[in-house]
Amino acid sequence: MTCRSIARLAFIAAVVAGCASAASPPTAIACSSVARDWPTGRAEALLMQRIQDLTNIERRAAGLEPFTLQCNDKLQRIAAGHSRNMARDHLFGHVDAQGRRPLDRVLADEPDFRGMVAENVAMLAVSSWRASDARPNTLIGRSVEDLARQFMTNWMESPGHRANILRPQLRQIGIGVYVDSNAVYVTQLFSGSAP
Repeated sequence: MTCRSIARLAFIAAVVAGCASAASPPTAIACSSVARDWPTGRAEALLMQRIQDLTNIERRAAGLEPFTLQCNDKLQRIAAGHSRNMARDHLFGHVDAQGRRPLDRVLADEPDFRGMVAENVAMLAVSSWRASDARPNTLIGRSVEDLARQFMTNWMESPGHRANILRPQLRQIGIGVYVDSNAVYVTQLFSGSAP
């Protein structure tokens, strides 16, 4: 299929430090999994896992412990919710429609959280594609592999996003993917102990 498209990728990075002391222990799950109450398709799950894999590769290349990073169920749910809300509310960034930043969203879900939170968000949109042209392991007419590599390449070329991915104190991750007609929204939500 030949699909003329105009792609736009926007990124914003933020790091917000919470109160000092250790975060509660993570619940280890695969980042391609999501909470039972969170609907996701196979391609979205593959994209989450591929982004986690590529994040691990970058950390390993930098000599850091990989983000075999405990994939935290709560971070996963918060990241997925933020991606969905960005699409639903037509907002893109770290501040949601309620005025909450990443740390605020974490504290709303886990009031006793203590530590550091960082977030990378991304959105890729195409001007047109036909749902009838959808193939397995594709989103908005692009392969999951292509999307994952584009998100990671752009994050690694941005100093703020790169810093979040390579920050040694960040030990947990949640990845949220939401597809809204012609766009894919991705949130990487990291946490770790305060510096």
